[in-house]
Amino acid sequence: MLLPFGYFTEMGPDDDARLTLSRKTRFPSIKDRYSYRLGSAIPNPDLEAERATTLEGGWTHRFGRSARLDAALFYSDIKDLIQQVDLTPSVYPDGRRRADAFTLVGLRADYAFQRGLTARLGVENPGDVDYAYQEGYPEPGRT
Repeated sequence: MLLPFGYFTEMGPDDDARLTLSRKTRFPSIKDRYSYRLGSAIPNPDLEAERATTLEGGWTHRFGRSARLDAALFYSDIKDLIQQVDLTPSVYPDGRRRADAFTLVGLRADYAFQRGLTARLGVENPGDVDYAYQEGYPEPGRT
């Protein structure tokens, strides 16, 4: 069993860095395993738990007390990935939805880079404005 691990450090008065390692498990829901989804899916009672090990490295820079810039790089190694797959090539001629099912697609590794900016709206209004952008790339040969 891997417990979540994190190392956090100050790199200067306005900069922080972090490195974290975690393992997460996602169990399929009863709906994922047994539901026909109103006739648009085929149930799969044999679904097993999905397990992901994730490594994250990140950096935060503060601009005074009103704004913060974040950047993070992720790597996830996923075993027994649960994914919805399409079982028919297109919509049926009478307009019904195509059928799909949840299945285990095996191993998958993903890389992602995320950037974010948080800014305080003002002294009178303590709300924040957040923006985050993430790009992810599956590892070749593992999808």
